[in-house]
Amino acid sequence: MSIKDFEEIVKILTTVLGGYTVVLVALFSFLGVIIINRIKEKDAAIYKENILQLEKILTAKINALNSKNETTVFVHKKQYEKEFDEYQDVWQKYVDLYLDFQQLESNADSFENYEKFLESYILKYNEVKKFVLNSRPFLYFKIQNDAKELILSYQDSIELLFGHEQNLTELKSSEERLSYLAEFRAKLEGKRTAIDEKMKFLSDSIRNRWQSMSIIESVI
Repeated sequence: MSIKDFEEIVKILTTVLGGYTVVLVALFSFLGVIIINRIKEKDAAIYKENILQLEKILTAKINALNSKNETTVFVHKKQYEKEFDEYQDVWQKYVDLYLDFQQLESNADSFENYEKFLESYILKYNEVKKFVLNSRPFLYFKIQNDAKELILSYQDSIELLFGHEQNLTELKSSEERLSYLAEFRAKLEGKRTAIDEKMKFLSDSIRNRWQSMSIIESVI
């Protein structure tokens, strides 16, 4: 029964019963309050139950999202750390190789020193080549390409460096030796210029990659 229906009944009773209407209205009002309160209590119980069910569902979903979020962040941080370490290692190995190359330039006229640094240079060259190959899955593609181009520049110098060691033992006259050394150093400088350029490309690529990398704290 709606409030409007109730008002209509009161009007009819007022017309028919006159003074008794006051008593009836009071009674109907009392009963109406009881009914309304019961309806409210019933609705409130239903609403409360619905809210509890919804809370359970939302709590379960939030817990699932939090678990997924923690896993995703953990994996991301591990990937970040791995990639960061790879860049440090590859750059350090190239720097060590470059220092040996400079030593070969400085000791081009000393057979004993040159032989020692050439052996170290070849050893480090093979280490860098193997490391770059093994690290490819963890390196950003631009850095992969620059690292590959750089190792090719170092590879291009090996034949010249090996040939120099043999030529040092064959040259007898000081005049021939001086002429040859000047020519060798000029060629070696050209190789180093190419290496310097590729080293800069790799350095810039690593720096740009570092600047673009960030550790995510949350995905939700």
